[in-house]
Amino acid sequence: MQTILMLKYGKKYSAADVNRIVNDTSRKYNYACITDDPTDLDPLIAAIPMPEGIEGHWIKIWMYTLEGLSDILYLDLDIRIQNNLDHLWNYLDEHPTIAYTYWKNKEFPDHIGETHDMRYLSNYNSSVMMWKEGTGKYIWDHFQTDPDYFMVKYFGDDRFLWHEDFRFNYFPKGEIYSFVYGADYYNIDDDNRSFSYRPNYTIALLNGLDQFPGADRKYDELCMY
Repeated sequence: MQTILMLKYGKKYSAADVNRIVNDTSRKYNYACITDDPTDLDPLIAAIPMPEGIEGHWIKIWMYTLEGLSDILYLDLDIRIQNNLDHLWNYLDEHPTIAYTYWKNKEFPDHIGETHDMRYLSNYNSSVMMWKEGTGKYIWDHFQTDPDYFMVKYFGDDRFLWHEDFRFNYFPKGEIYSFVYGADYYNIDDDNRSFSYRPNYTIALLNGLDQFPGADRKYDELCMY
C-alpha cells in the first residue's frame, strides 16, 4: 500500500489545500491527513487525530510512529505537484528519504548567526519525506529522550533532523526545487534564480511565504502561462 500523508492544523491551510493534492495525484493512492478539523476533507482521505502535547511542525517527527499506512510519502500543503510523481516511490529504502536543499551551498549549515533563528541551520527540507512504515521510529524515540531540550535548541524539525545525525537518503537533483529560493546552487546551467518556474521538476516548494507573501500567487500565474 502506498500512502500520501499530509498535515493540516490551525487556519493557515484549508481542506481545499489537502484535497488539491489528492486530485493532483489522480486520486489513485491511499490518503491520510493528520488534522484538528476534518471538515470538508475529500472522502478518500482518512483523518488522523492530532497527537496531544506536540507543537506544530514537531508533529512531523511523531509521524514516524504511525502504523497501518505501509509506504508513506509525506507532502506539506505549500507544495505544488508539477508532474507525475509515481516514480518517487522508487526512492523508498531502508532509511527515510528527505528533500535536500540543493539551492543552498553545502556550507550553509555551518553558519552560526547571532539570533536563535540563525543557529543550527539545515540543508534538509521536510516538506517532502518518504519512508517505509517503522523505519523512522527511532527518530521519534530519540526526540522523546528530551523533547523540551530539542524544541528549544532547534528552530524547527529540519534542523533537529540534520544535526542529530540520523541517516537519510535524498531525493536526487531535478525532482524538487524551491520557487522562492532556487534549484541548484552548483549547476552552471541553472543560475539558481529566485521566483523562477521550472516546469521539468516534479515538485515545487513554496517555502518562504512568510517572508515573501504573494509568492504563491506569482507561482500560479507563471505556471498558468
